[in-house]
Amino acid sequence: MADGEVGLRVSHSAFVQLEKLSISQQQLGILIWERAQVRLSNSKLSENWVGLEIQDGNVKLLDTTFEANRVGLEIRGGVVTAERVTITRSQRDGLIAAGKEAVVSLVASKLSDNGVHPNCRWVAWVCNGLTVREAARVWMTNSVIQGNADWGIGAWKRECGYERDLFEGQVTLLGTVQIEGNNTSGES
Repeated sequence: MADGEVGLRVSHSAFVQLEKLSISQQQLGILIWERAQVRLSNSKLSENWVGLEIQDGNVKLLDTTFEANRVGLEIRGGVVTAERVTITRSQRDGLIAAGKEAVVSLVASKLSDNGVHPNCRWVAWVCNGLTVREAARVWMTNSVIQGNADWGIGAWKRECGYERDLFEGQVTLLGTVQIEGNNTSGES
C-alpha cells in the first residue's frame, strides 16, 4: 500500500506495546506481519477500511474498541488473544479469522451490530459478527454476539450462504457465550 494508507505498520519480529491509541480514516488502521509482537490496550480504531489486520505475529488486545470500520478485525495468521474487546457497527463483518495459521481467543468480548452497510440487507453480501474461513481456530469465552446483520458466527459453508465450502477449522464456545438477535437483515 502507498504511504498514508496505513496508520501503523509493525513487522520483522518487532515488539511494540501501544496504549490509548486512536486511529481512524485509514485504509488499514494497523497492519501486523512477519512475526511481530504487539500488545494494544485501551485503544480505539474507527472508520478505517480494516481496523486491524494481522497477517502473522503474536498479538494481545485488551480493552480495545473497533467501531464503524468496514471490517473491524481481520486475522489471516498468527496468534491473537483479545480480552474485553468490542467490535461494533462494522460496515460488513466484525471479525474475520481466515487462513491456515490463524488462532484466535476472545474472552469477555462483544461482537455487536455489525453489517450496517445497506448492501448487507439488499444485495448478496453476507455480513456476520464473526466469519471463519479455511483452517482458522477460534475460542470464545464469556462473550456476546448480538444484533449482527446475518450470522452471529458464519462459517464459509454452503449452508451459511456461501458458494463453496471453505472452512475446515474449529470454533469452540466456553463458559457463557450469548448468541442472540442476529439475522437483523432477515436473509440468513
